[in-house]
Amino acid sequence: MIKYKNVALIIGFIFCLPLIITSQTYAQSESDDLNKFIPDNSIERNLQFMYVNRPVRKEMFEELNKKEREVIPRHFNYLKMLREKGILILAGPNLDNTFGVVIFFASSEEEAKDIMNNDPAIREEIMEAELHPFRVSLMYDFETFGQKN
Repeated sequence: MIKYKNVALIIGFIFCLPLIITSQTYAQSESDDLNKFIPDNSIERNLQFMYVNRPVRKEMFEELNKKEREVIPRHFNYLKMLREKGILILAGPNLDNTFGVVIFFASSEEEAKDIMNNDPAIREEIMEAELHPFRVSLMYDFETFGQKN
C-alpha cells in the first residue's frame, strides 16, 4: 500500500514540475505583489492557524483544466514565499486528493484570514478553504532526520 502512495506522490510531483517551471515569470511578479502584503518579520509568531483547502472541481486531481494549470504553480509559490518569510509551518495535500492543509503563524484571526484569502488558489476560486485556530503540540525534527545518535 505504501509503495502505491509513493508512486502517486512521485507522479503528482512530475506532473506539477513543468507547471511550476513555466510559471516562474508570472509567479515572480505575483510574489513581488505579495511581498508588499506581508513584509519580512511583520508577523508576530504567537498565534497559529490552519486552513483546510479543497478543490472546487472534484475532478481537479484527475485532470487540470486551463485555469487550474495556471493557478496551481502560483499557489505553490505563494506557500514557498510564506515559508521564506518564516510564516508557514507546514503545508501539503493528503494522499487521497480530497484536501490540503496549510499551518502558519499570524498575529490575529483577521491577519490569518488575509493570508488564507490571498492564496492564489483561494483567490482564483479553484479551491475553497476553512480557517481554524491551531496549535502545533509536537513536530518531527527534520533537521536531525537520518542522523545517528
